[in-house]
Amino acid sequence: MTTQNKNSLLVEFMVLVEKIIKREKEPQQYIEGLSISRSEIHLMALIASSETVHISEIARILNVTKGAISKTVRKLEKKGLAAKHTDPANNSRILIRLTDQGINANAMHEKIHNEMNADFMAYYQSLDPQEVDTIVTFLRKAQGMSEKHL
Repeated sequence: MTTQNKNSLLVEFMVLVEKIIKREKEPQQYIEGLSISRSEIHLMALIASSETVHISEIARILNVTKGAISKTVRKLEKKGLAAKHTDPANNSRILIRLTDQGINANAMHEKIHNEMNADFMAYYQSLDPQEVDTIVTFLRKAQGMSEKHL
């Protein structure tokens, strides 16, 4: 590999990382006129995956504090995307559910992910096994290096 190719690889990788970072920081509009942050939409996806999820369980699953989850749930409530309900099986437990608007936003988020995954899988299918191995090796090495620097 030439020096130019090595530099090109590094530049392309850093551009990709910067695009991901920028995108992650920008709220998205899964419903027109309503900005939803990355943390909010991913919490909504977790809530949608269970009929009986509560703040303590979410905090345990995501390995964050109950306070952080409570804060995000309050934001979702203010936006009309989620609502709290008392657990009929345990009156001291509060369950979180998506509202109809929250269900719609989560469905749009899933649709976007499915479209992105389809594009990626179409490309992946075009690669030969050696190319896949090279990419996987590169990504694992990059992840290992990032852990040293973060």
